[in-house]
Amino acid sequence: MLMSEKQACMLPACDRTTYSRKLCRGCYCAAQRRIKAGRYTWAELVKWGLAGDTKPRIHNPMSIALEKKAESAE
Repeated sequence: MLMSEKQACMLPACDRTTYSRKLCRGCYCAAQRRIKAGRYTWAELVKWGLAGDTKPRIHNPMSIALEKKAESAE
């Protein structure tokens, strides 16, 4: 996913814009608190479909343009 593309949080009950791991800021922070408390891990949340895997973020305008070009060619 490109940084310029906005998507909704992956949780069905939430329609806020993604922040990280396909979650909005509120859902991400709620998950992070539980992970820091030792209740869950990111790997578990990903496995259960409650969070997305991490992917490198593309910030550079040239990289974004090249990525779009590559996607349109597929």
